[in-house]
Amino acid sequence: MTSFFDQLNQVTESIRLPEIYHQLRELMIDPAADIYDFAQLIQQDSDLSAKFLHLVNSSYFGIGEDIDDIWTAINPGYATAVQHD
Repeated sequence: MTSFFDQLNQVTESIRLPEIYHQLRELMIDPAADIYDFAQLIQQDSDLSAKFLHLVNSSYFGIGEDIDDIWTAINPGYATAVQHD
């Protein structure tokens, strides 16, 4: 009889995650990676780019103007500068 965790491992191993997920995880654990590495990777995946821009332009962040490129969206100083103008 297999344990719950053995069964869970079998199920999770059979799920095929997108390659972009694995690349993002690698960047997360790379101490030399910076936000521009993330921007470059996100920009390579059109679905992820669209979702990311949708999130950045949402009312949650309250930036107040449309951001249409990943480089601007990922720049941490941009939102602060816009909010203090």
